[in-house]
Amino acid sequence: MRTAGTRRRPLGAATATLQTLQPAARAAALLRPLLWAGLAWLALAAGARAADPSPAQTYTNGGYHFAVAPPPAWVEVAKAPEHWESANTGDGKGEIWRNWLWDQQVDRRAKRHTEYHDYMYQPMTAGVLGEASKYQIGFLPDFEALTLHRVEVLRDGKWTSRLKPEAITLARRESEFESDMATGEVTALLVLEDVRVGDVVRISYTVEGANPVLDGLDADHSVFGFQHPLMWQRFEVLFDKGADVVVQRDPRVPAEHIADTAAGKRVTLEEHDIKPIPTEGSYPAWFIPEPRVVVARRHAWKDIETWAQALYPTPKPLPDDLEKLIAEWSKLPDPETRTARALEAVQDQVRYFGVEVGQNSHRPNEPADVWDKRTGDCKDKARLLATILGKLGVSAEPALVSTNGGDWAKSQPPSASPFDHVIVRAHVGDKTVWLDPTRGLQRGSLDEHAVSDFGYALPLATGVDGLVPVTRTSGAVARWLVQEHYRPDADGKHMLLQVVTDVAGSAAEDMRGRLAGTDREKLQGQYRDYYGKRFKDVRVAAPMQVRDDPATNHVVVTETYALGDPWSVFEGGQRGMDTEADSIEGFTKMPEAQGNSYPVAIRYPVEAEQRIDLDLPAGWRWGGETLHKSVEVPGMSYTLTTGQKDSHVSFVHHYRSTAPYIAGNEVGRYADGLRQVNDLVARRFIVARTDGGLSREDRLSRLVKDILDERTGDTGKPAADGTR
Repeated sequence: MRTAGTRRRPLGAATATLQTLQPAARAAALLRPLLWAGLAWLALAAGARAADPSPAQTYTNGGYHFAVAPPPAWVEVAKAPEHWESANTGDGKGEIWRNWLWDQQVDRRAKRHTEYHDYMYQPMTAGVLGEASKYQIGFLPDFEALTLHRVEVLRDGKWTSRLKPEAITLARRESEFESDMATGEVTALLVLEDVRVGDVVRISYTVEGANPVLDGLDADHSVFGFQHPLMWQRFEVLFDKGADVVVQRDPRVPAEHIADTAAGKRVTLEEHDIKPIPTEGSYPAWFIPEPRVVVARRHAWKDIETWAQALYPTPKPLPDDLEKLIAEWSKLPDPETRTARALEAVQDQVRYFGVEVGQNSHRPNEPADVWDKRTGDCKDKARLLATILGKLGVSAEPALVSTNGGDWAKSQPPSASPFDHVIVRAHVGDKTVWLDPTRGLQRGSLDEHAVSDFGYALPLATGVDGLVPVTRTSGAVARWLVQEHYRPDADGKHMLLQVVTDVAGSAAEDMRGRLAGTDREKLQGQYRDYYGKRFKDVRVAAPMQVRDDPATNHVVVTETYALGDPWSVFEGGQRGMDTEADSIEGFTKMPEAQGNSYPVAIRYPVEAEQRIDLDLPAGWRWGGETLHKSVEVPGMSYTLTTGQKDSHVSFVHHYRSTAPYIAGNEVGRYADGLRQVNDLVARRFIVARTDGGLSREDRLSRLVKDILDERTGDTGKPAADGTR
């Protein structure tokens, strides 16, 4: 299975929605193979270079090809150990996998790109045998070729071959298709027969071929260590003699060994007996728990900018219908409005879809073709938008960014590898603004058209020689104002609930997307069902109303429900009704896996307020107390204010995120703050009736009963208020 860390992601591979990915899932997709847990080690007892390869035998399946042959001559094949030795395991009880070897060797000479992989892994329980028995290797047949070297199983001290070329399936899987992207990737599926608990599986193969569009400007990287013990790991990159290389590594990764050999300059990093590394957590996209190393030829960011800018030549003439729109936009009163309308047109009228095959992985299509087809990926849409803005008199250029955000791009040596997304930098008057044409349904002023937290960008413009920070506008703030108003009738047995949700900033963009992607009646039902979980009798009293104000970038949704007897009855005639500040709860979930030193990602920037009001009918009183509580911890601020004014009781919750992530040493304080907040967001209205708690009908019924009791001789003494 080929490690995703060696796959070069195309520049159409990411949209703003990828920011919502769980960090653990993103790290796995970035740096681990599908059969990740089965990565294994092989002790380098007495490594030897592979012999001159014999002629490869080629096999065809599904119209695609692969070969079977010995490893290339430049590869140093590791010798398998005879038994497991690791200080990181005891008696083996409770283990799921043992990783014996992970050996990666890369040939970068003469702008080639050949990757050799050798894995040894051992399933330790019956529960993982299904995973251990299958292996997937992805490659891009447009410019890559797959060669299998060995598929073997060690049992009772004897190695047996399980390589059956005729049984290997080759198929276009398009693992990124659900993300609206076609890469042309083909998957080789290996299914091993008769794999048992305790068997050691060894699989080695080579993927040869370089994407010509990259011109050798990409980097190679790896991580050291996994969730399960790893006995030995090697990562080696072979360059031309005299090559100027740079190695950037986590301090936990052993120092590299660089040697000038007859074959070329070898950069080698290896480590033995690597402890398991927990990878679970709610960490930011830019954070990877495993120690990481990047090896590359030494370049300057100017080199990368020059290469990328050449992929965006002067475009051909635009279609007539687009020229007419540009002429209309040019009549708008100011450049900010013209820019905003052009951005919205590219966002909403050009559907996101990328065909990332070969050169198209990084080279954008002609803007005229993108507009005519109304389809394009991030680089296509960015080039189209920059072209339109140029015709509107606004200087603009595409800019390469990473969806990992933060310092991800800045923390790596200059290469094409950190980038997986393209946005636009525009110079509007005296302002510099960042625009993301892959987002959609943005409205309002130009400042309301937000971009995600990309951290740093490489603009493709003359004179750029380094990364620049991507500044976010006020529109990046997700603003929520929810007003939940309960209006009971005189006896409280029936109640009208009105919920008004007013969202602005990036939250308005999200709300428009939800409204556009869900049938209105279905959405009404989902909202009703939410309150149905809290109250036993909930009916829609009026159709849901939606008001969208594009000028101010506000979306207002109004819901109206009829509740039947929502009260719980307590001793002393008191009644209670539970409330939840659900708009706050969505931002205060406890982080996963807190028992590590990893940072925790939080949604930022967010400002949310939920006001819950209860109207007290005549003769009712509130049994609660006025209070003001606040929680201030790293990353967030929360306040709760309760009180009564005239006949209105209110609970007002206010939440604000103050940072995009929590540092590892502050996670404990942050978690304590979340616990306090989660104790406060669920509140109960406690009320009682000053007339004794009975309705008029109940009081009349009791009075009649008392009169009848007197006539029948009942001498029971009435209560002070005339009720029994």
